[in-house]
Parts: sequence; C-alpha cells; structure tokens
Amino acid sequence: MAGSAGARCEELTFQQTLDRSRSPNFVQQNSMKTLSVKQPWAWLLAHGYKDIENRTWSRKYRGVFLIHAGVTFDAQGYAWVKENFPHIPLPAPKDFERGGIVGRADLVDVVPPGSHLNGVCTSPWYFGEVGFRLADATPLPFVPVKGQLLFFEVELPQAEPKNAYGTNPV
Repeated sequence: MAGSAGARCEELTFQQTLDRSRSPNFVQQNSMKTLSVKQPWAWLLAHGYKDIENRTWSRKYRGVFLIHAGVTFDAQGYAWVKENFPHIPLPAPKDFERGGIVGRADLVDVVPPGSHLNGVCTSPWYFGEVGFRLADATPLPFVPVKGQLLFFEVELPQAEPKNAYGTNPV
C-alpha cells in the first residue's frame, strides 16, 4: 500500500492473507496464477507503489495473481527508482527477498503499446510496451518458490479442516 511503509499490521500467515483476499463466494482453489518479476520491481508492485508492470506480451487473464520475486536483482532499475522516486522507502539491495512469493495484486486491465502517446495511460511506470494495470496490491509473507516465465501456476497450501469450535479435529 503506497505511503503506508511505516504502518504496523498484524502478522498473518501466507494462508490467512490469501483467505482474506478472496471474495466471499470464492471457491477453494488448489493453485493460483503467478508472475515472476525481478527485484526491486516485485517489491514496488507488492507494496502498491508501481501500478503498471511492463511486458512485451499480453494476456486475456484478469484477476488476482501472486507476485513472485525472481532471484535476479536489477541494480540499474534500483538506481533509477532511487533517483526518480526519492520518496519511496526502498530497502537496501541486500534486504530484498528473492526466489519466492512476495505479494499479490489484481490485474484489472492490459494497456496496449503506445498508450502513453495518446494519453490513455499516464502512469510514470508505463514505458510504452504492453502494460498490466494493477490494483489492490498487498505484500505477503515470503514463501520460497521456483520462478518461471510468463504466468505460471503455484500450488496453494490447503487450510486444515476445522470443527464447529474452530479447532483442528483430533
């Protein structure tokens, strides 16, 4: 959430965070779409600072997906963000989590190439390629997962069954 970097929230497990992000009529899924992004871009997406993820390819998919931080760190990108967005409290390069899930976001639209030229997309994060317009980004507790190209499926942990008293049956 942009601007809430210093806010302290209750610590939730990965499963609790996913459960809270689902709609009331959500059907339990075994996997979830995931997109791998280099750091610091993954951190910027998960914390709601970056509202566009630039790609050279498009997808028809719209909806919630997991943000995966790849193992590669973009040092030039980090320097660019520090210079152009000095108000964003980026962690030190060594402090970025890599090689796993770091957040979730909602892919709400795909911006076609050249949309910055006609004013369709004025986000400072859009660079004229295909842009995935994101909303409702939320950081998640880190979960190590091997990344892949394009969107890929990640198996979700299954919640343990509870009895009527909210405890695990013996």
